[in-house]
Amino acid sequence: MYTYNRQGFTIIELLVVVSFTVIVATFAIVGIRNYAAYQQYNQSVTDVRIALQQVRNDARHTVDGVGRGVYITVNELTFYNGSTYDAMAADNVLLSYPNIEFYPTLSNSVVDITFAPLTGYANASGTIDVVGTGQHIDTTTITISSGGVIK
Repeated sequence: MYTYNRQGFTIIELLVVVSFTVIVATFAIVGIRNYAAYQQYNQSVTDVRIALQQVRNDARHTVDGVGRGVYITVNELTFYNGSTYDAMAADNVLLSYPNIEFYPTLSNSVVDITFAPLTGYANASGTIDVVGTGQHIDTTTITISSGGVIK
């Protein structure tokens, strides 16, 4: 009588294991990408908050008696010297972030904030909603008080 001596795997068993491995790897890759997008969004929000605080600090510690400000559009922030925004000024500093957009809701319906020299008081108060785009869609609200405090 003939006996079957099994010493390997059938093609079906191999296909099941490979399929399972591909499915698990796909979920892992998607999770890693989502986490990376989340971290990139959080870093951008932190960078924006730090940049706004730096503009206020520059105004408070100015020696030239000139305020500092930030002009806000959907895609970018433009930092400027003086009490009013001049798009043609050579010393403007432009920051743009590919993964976030800005939606300001400021008093007096302005889209720029100027911080007064020495005091750091803001010409407008309100909020800036920082909205994530692309893979990580989230919203963080940055609040600016009339005293210039940024939270």
